[in-house]
Amino acid sequence: MKEQLDNQETINKEFVIPGIQQIKGEVSSIRGSIECDKELDESNRAAKEAKQLIAAANENPDTNLDKQKKGLFARLFGK
Repeated sequence: MKEQLDNQETINKEFVIPGIQQIKGEVSSIRGSIECDKELDESNRAAKEAKQLIAAANENPDTNLDKQKKGLFARLFGK
């Protein structure tokens, strides 16, 4: 019985404990990757929202100064 416990302890030290440590490292790496993905998703959403706002502003002449109708003198003198 004592010999079996010693053998199991040796196996644990050589294989099980390093394996667990490796898995913990991989889990930590995966968590970091997930955080990066979340930040990238947020940045993509913000960029998409900005593009939509720009597109909406370009379609609405009231908010787009370049597309507003100009008076006669403004058109003549380029103002």
